[in-house]
Amino acid sequence: MSYKKTLNAAIFMLVLTILVMSLSGISFAGDTSVRISSVRITVSDYLKTLELDGNDQIPSLSESDFSVPDNNQYEISKVTWLGNDTLNIGGTPNVEVYLTSLEKERSNDYYTYYYFSGTYDSTNVHVNGGNFVSARTEGNYALRVVISLKGLKGTYQSPSAPVWSNSTLGLAMWTAPSNTSGYYKVSLYRDGVKAANLITDQTALNLYPYMTNTGSYSFEVSTIPYTALQKNGKESSAVISSNLNINAGETSDGSGQYTDSKYLLYSNNDLNGSQIAAGSSGSTAAINDYNTGSAYTVYNSNNGQTTVLPGYENGASSSGTVTTNSGSYTTGSWFKEGNYWYFKTSNGSVVCDGWLMWKNAYYRFDSEGKMLTGFYHKDDYCTYYLSNSGAMKTGWVLINNTWYYMNPQAGEYYGLMYRNSVVNIGDKSYYFDADGKMRTGWVIIRYDSGIDQYYYFYPKTAENGNNYGHMAKGTTILDGLTIAADGHWVR
Repeated sequence: MSYKKTLNAAIFMLVLTILVMSLSGISFAGDTSVRISSVRITVSDYLKTLELDGNDQIPSLSESDFSVPDNNQYEISKVTWLGNDTLNIGGTPNVEVYLTSLEKERSNDYYTYYYFSGTYDSTNVHVNGGNFVSARTEGNYALRVVISLKGLKGTYQSPSAPVWSNSTLGLAMWTAPSNTSGYYKVSLYRDGVKAANLITDQTALNLYPYMTNTGSYSFEVSTIPYTALQKNGKESSAVISSNLNINAGETSDGSGQYTDSKYLLYSNNDLNGSQIAAGSSGSTAAINDYNTGSAYTVYNSNNGQTTVLPGYENGASSSGTVTTNSGSYTTGSWFKEGNYWYFKTSNGSVVCDGWLMWKNAYYRFDSEGKMLTGFYHKDDYCTYYLSNSGAMKTGWVLINNTWYYMNPQAGEYYGLMYRNSVVNIGDKSYYFDADGKMRTGWVIIRYDSGIDQYYYFYPKTAENGNNYGHMAKGTTILDGLTIAADGHWVR
């Protein structure tokens, strides 16, 4: 066959092949999809060196505070601060970054569609100017990345209202600022000369053990960085108290001075709740300060019905433990809009200004249907604590290095914070102040008769061990002080 005939035959076959393929819907070019295999996020220099004054609020974020490579594969669609505990000086705040995949137009009106799929972790999510925390796909076209920024720099706020107690000689007290490390330096002066220098994580400190001579005493207190995470914070200016005169016959013998000049109750972040919660399943204290009408209804997702708190349909078993329904949890659904979670019930309505029971946990929603977290104050008497996931906490709860106790007993007071009361937990007694914080050291309780009684709750020291927080009863403390069987100091 001649060369010309061979060429004509080849061209004919090529044309025929193209015609057949076009008739069958197949083409040489078209839209394609490409998986995004890795992600890079760069934090702006502004956030790398963010410094706050003690009175400043955390600044708002914008998408321009972060950048991604200019490869047309994905872009930043939204950024928000995440959580509240780390948004203070010395904290390492987390940021939630939403990435949205893009499409790229090629020639002949064809497109390349990029998408997220598979696992994204520290091996394929790279952060410049921060640390990778977590990542999660939101469908195929969005990726939620949580990154941790460097510690916020700045100067802490000063405490306020430094005063001497009117009822306990030598007890120094002050008010914590809103932007605080939780640690304070206290300096005691006698006639203008420094007599002691101490560090504490409380807002009251007994300085009487250092008043061993007569004279005019005053103290100053400042907020200081203390933990490794607070190294970026700076000490506040000090505030100074009025003078307290110690006369002959009022001086201390020096007993009760603090070891290493520190009085720290909550500095051990590894403290396990079991150390103070032994036998905590059976609180026997009454909640005298709470309204008797504090019961409320919840939407029970087990059965799609509303029921009275605590929402346990089966009541208590013969052993006293609470039993729960084991039905399905398909009578409602969660959804997220912006930064907030909402819940839609089986009849299509959104839970608003009410409680939800979901998988045997309780959640609270505001009047707009937003799920709440943190402390929820129902009124002046009723306070609850909702975790970061929204679930209501019961029993011992450690919040910002402070212990609280939420009633774990089923009934109308379920989940309520104990306040202004001595609470019996197991065979031990604890005291919770007006803010619900577990108190240690000396506590003065005034009875209806007008008589003040002194009680002592063991602070956290090596000597006290597992007595941390317990009321001293039927013993002697502090080198010879007698404590009666009911816990009051026998004077």
